[in-house]
Amino acid sequence: MVLLGELDMDSAPDLQHVLEELIAGGPPEIVLDLSNLDFMDSSGLAVLISCRQRLHEKGRRLRVRSLKPNVVRVFAAMASAVAGCYQNMLTTYDGKLVLTDELA
Repeated sequence: MVLLGELDMDSAPDLQHVLEELIAGGPPEIVLDLSNLDFMDSSGLAVLISCRQRLHEKGRRLRVRSLKPNVVRVFAAMASAVAGCYQNMLTTYDGKLVLTDELA
């Protein structure tokens, strides 16, 4: 799934709804391409983390790929705020920055 534009407090509930449907009966792995995402705030990040946790509980995965630098900064700020709980969250995959499915 490719996300476009902005993922913020206005659009995060829409993404949450779509992801909930995929979590309920979708594939073993959900891949989100953020290469066309121009902006993301903490509400968008919260949706991604919630989705990742729910999938992980079901033995499934969330992969977030192709993050722009401004979106990477949101992930980095969050990682600092939770004192390393998501230390290994951002890694490279096929030459692109991705959110991994592993906690530190």
